[in-house]
Amino acid sequence: MYNLLVTAAEGTWEKRGYEYDRSRFLEYTNDKIAATFKDLNESHIEALKALPCLFAYEGFEGNVRIGWLTNIKERGRSILIEYKFHPGIEEIPYENLEPISTLLDIRQWEMNRTHWAIKDEDLFDRLKSASLISKNIGEGAAKVTLKSRSSEPRAPTSRVSTVQGFIGKVLSHKKQKL
Repeated sequence: MYNLLVTAAEGTWEKRGYEYDRSRFLEYTNDKIAATFKDLNESHIEALKALPCLFAYEGFEGNVRIGWLTNIKERGRSILIEYKFHPGIEEIPYENLEPISTLLDIRQWEMNRTHWAIKDEDLFDRLKSASLISKNIGEGAAKVTLKSRSSEPRAPTSRVSTVQGFIGKVLSHKKQKL
């Protein structure tokens, strides 16, 4: 799974944070995932922060960036996000990403609307298969980067292949902390 973050606001991804209108959260997300994340509680926020992100501009403009969310905060009718980019992945011209857009579950007309979607695809695997990122980057690099964000030790991870399994894993991890 990954977060797809699209905006029309030029220069947004050069800043430290961005606010989405709450109504734009979960657009172009499959119904099952959208139902799960509709209530943006603490465990859902932690799950979203653990997912890689693809940061893009509307209208196929500019380059896309890969990174993670570092903070998510609801503010009335909006959601503030803060983020950082993967230090080992350069910006990717959108025209290089477009040929695999269907494999990334980027739907027709989706890049013409500011929104935040959660996609049920493996972003790193898809980018590696298309030779858009190094074969050395991915799951192992993501774990290292994610660990560096927190001083808390993390439990050993296991591969989860379904949305339900992912949510169950996150919720069981949250219960273990309590």
